[in-house]
Amino acid sequence: MAIIGKHTAASEKNIQISPFQLTFGHRTRPFEAAKSLGLENVKRHDMTHRGKHLGRTVLLEGDYNYCIKDRTGGERKGKITLALGETQMGFGADEITAYEYAEHAEKIDISRRWGLFQIRVGTALGINHYHEPEIRVGHIVMPKNNVMFGGAALQSCGYTPLIDLSKITPDEKAKSVEFLMTWQKLGGKITKDGRYLVNRNSRPLFDALEIEAKGTGAIYHLGDCFSKDSLYGEDLGYMVELGRTYNIRTSEMEQSMNAYLADKAWRHDKIKIMTGAVLVQIGECWKDSKGKVHGHGFPESKREENAVRVASEKAFAIAANALARMKEKLGNPLLF
Repeated sequence: MAIIGKHTAASEKNIQISPFQLTFGHRTRPFEAAKSLGLENVKRHDMTHRGKHLGRTVLLEGDYNYCIKDRTGGERKGKITLALGETQMGFGADEITAYEYAEHAEKIDISRRWGLFQIRVGTALGINHYHEPEIRVGHIVMPKNNVMFGGAALQSCGYTPLIDLSKITPDEKAKSVEFLMTWQKLGGKITKDGRYLVNRNSRPLFDALEIEAKGTGAIYHLGDCFSKDSLYGEDLGYMVELGRTYNIRTSEMEQSMNAYLADKAWRHDKIKIMTGAVLVQIGECWKDSKGKVHGHGFPESKREENAVRVASEKAFAIAANALARMKEKLGNPLLF
């Protein structure tokens, strides 16, 4: 894996961490998840000075006691060590930190044989296509595909498009074609109108997340995610139109980068990373029959704040149990 500096304790201290990983954009979320899941033997990996944490990025590890159902309706219990890592917000930060977490798990035996698993448990904006909103604050969306708009992946592929379209030359067009070929080799696609890049989350992990969501009582939806390197709530009308045009149900700032890194790791290093996302909707948007935009980017009442809190706890459990399911599948594929 290509490491860009040392931005996490995993790199600073050169430690091995669990290949079963939950990642979060906000630094308080690993602590919230550890408490909600009842993790045991929790360790905080951090640089310290005179006994105090320096707080580069939050990285915790702990043991999770899981209980998942099998095909016959019976229950299987066990324990799995989870790594809970803060990536910070946006494509650039996510590219750095998620790569570091992957690099420091790949040396573990299960990682070399089976790969590693990263699930983003994040917040997002619910996007509704129609006049009556279906996706509301406090709901969960689990995306299969990501529609990407951001420069970080392009530049990682060695491509920077021109701002002034009037100056496009045959040479620049050739560079564009070369980039698209590189993108397709990584498993990526583009939207039919050629406007946005598209990539996929890992299907086995997506299936495991869906199975776990069914048993939680959470209100969840399956649908594509619009992933961009800017805040998702600043132009709700734009988001509604994106939803209608590309069948997008939610928007956030990191997951398409995670899928890109997984594809790139396999293409260049033969490291198998499975990635997926469980996204708690903290905002919502739609248009009424007269074309007026409704919604907001963040909770606006105590009721909505409570709905987000409850959905977050369910999202933690969905993600942790999906990782447990994947671990058991590695040990005994006949179970699935």
